[in-house]
This record gives sequence, C-alpha cells and structure tokens, in this order.
Amino acid sequence: MTRDNISLIDALAFLGLLGFVMGWMIYRFAHYYAERIQPDRNKVALSKWRELFVGLVCTLITCFDFYMLPNKDWAWLTLILTWTLLLLLLIDLKTWLLPDLLTLPLLWLGLMIHDFGVGGVSLHDALWGAVIGYSLPWLIKTGYFLLTQRQGMGQGDFKLLAALGAWLGWQALPLVLLLSSSMGLVVGLFLMWWRRKSLTMALPFGPFLAVAGYLILLKQSGWGRL
Repeated sequence: MTRDNISLIDALAFLGLLGFVMGWMIYRFAHYYAERIQPDRNKVALSKWRELFVGLVCTLITCFDFYMLPNKDWAWLTLILTWTLLLLLLIDLKTWLLPDLLTLPLLWLGLMIHDFGVGGVSLHDALWGAVIGYSLPWLIKTGYFLLTQRQGMGQGDFKLLAALGAWLGWQALPLVLLLSSSMGLVVGLFLMWWRRKSLTMALPFGPFLAVAGYLILLKQSGWGRL
C-alpha cells in the first residue's frame, strides 16, 4: 500500500468520523429545537435508529463532498452549507419552520465567500441571487393568495431560497425551483398512491429546496473525480 493510499484512507476515516459526529449533533439539535418551540407536537423521545441513520447519511455526504470536489477550500465551505441544509431539512420536517437563526447567517456567509472570490460565482450574481431568491417566491405567494385566499410558501422558504441564491448565483434559481417543485410533486403523488386517497395536507417545501440546492451545488462545483 502506497503512502498516497494510506493518506487517503486516513483522510476518509477522519472525514467519516467528522461527518458522523456532525450528523449526531444535527439530529439532536433539530430534535431539541422542535421540542422547545412546539412542545405539544414534538414531545417524543429521541429515536436511536433515526439518530444512527442521520449520522450515516451525514458521514456519506461529508466524505463524498470532500473527495469529489476538486477545490478543497471550497469543499470545506460546501460542507458548512451541506450540514446546515441537512439541519434545516430536519427542522422543517418536524416543525414546518425554517428558523432565521440558520437561514440568515447562511445567506450572509454565501455573500461573504463570494466577496473573497471563492466559489466561482461573482459577488454581483450572488447579490442578485439573494434578492431574486426572496422576491420571486414572495410574488408567487402573493399572487397565489389573491387568487385562492390560501397561504402558499412561508417566509422561511423565501429566506432559504435567498440563501441558496447567494451561494449559487441567480442563474441557478430557476433550476432550484424546478427541481424542488418536481420532487415535491413526485413525493405528493407517491403519498397519494401509498395511502390510496387524496393528499389533504400540504408538504413542507424546505426539504425539497434543501435537496435541490445541494444537488445543484455539486453540479456547479464540478464533480472532479467523476
């Protein structure tokens, strides 16, 4: 076994451990946050199996991101985004909320890194991404409410999309919306088929935005080893 192979194994072992610890922390933070702000709805014990599952998913994502992305400085930054998206996904599934505590720092971090010339997106495109990412769904929600007198996307979704716009640039936003909406439609149709009846409850949109943003982030970053 060569020294390069040993170094790679050591790096993957470290990243795997880091990813599992982060997954453990993410799951517990999401659980306790949901329990704190919605105690009646989320007063349930921690699930060890779910905790293990989130830890394993986070481990795989962490190793994959760092190994596949050619720019290692950018890879570390994408891990911050990825971990935060995973946390937001879990919180939204539990509470239907995307807290400003996470979305706003994510937005500002996206603008800051592009101000320093990291990530391949200009600061101009990142700024417009943040503006359009918030404004576009707000206009859609307003129009939807005027037509149906029902609420659509929440403001947390606006801020998450603005944060993704700050990281990915405004050009990526149509694809983010198309991909997330398509995933939401597929999941909704599957649930209708599974339950053999119409889907009367809405689905949180944040998880679909998070997954779509992550996939497009990988595409933009150039999956260097593929």
